[in-house]
Amino acid sequence: MNRLLQENEVHLFFFFTKTIEITLNFQTKHSEQLRNEIKRNEQLEKQFTEIRHLHDQQMTTNETRHSELSEQIGIIEKQR
Repeated sequence: MNRLLQENEVHLFFFFTKTIEITLNFQTKHSEQLRNEIKRNEQLEKQFTEIRHLHDQQMTTNETRHSELSEQIGIIEKQR
C-alpha cells in the first residue's frame, strides 16, 4: 500500500511538473506574440501620424489655393 502511494506521488509530481512546463511555454509564447503585436501597433500608429500630417499639409495647401482662386474670381467679376 505504501509503495502504491509513493508511485502515485511520483506520477502526480511528473504530471504537475509537465503541466507547469506547458503553462510556462504557453506564457512565453503568448508574451512573445504580445510584444510583436505591440511593435506592429507602434509602427501603424507612426504611419497613421505621418499620413495625418501629410493630409493636414494638403488641406492647408488646398485652403490657401481656394482662397487665392476666390480672390482672383472676385477681381475678375469686378472687372466685368
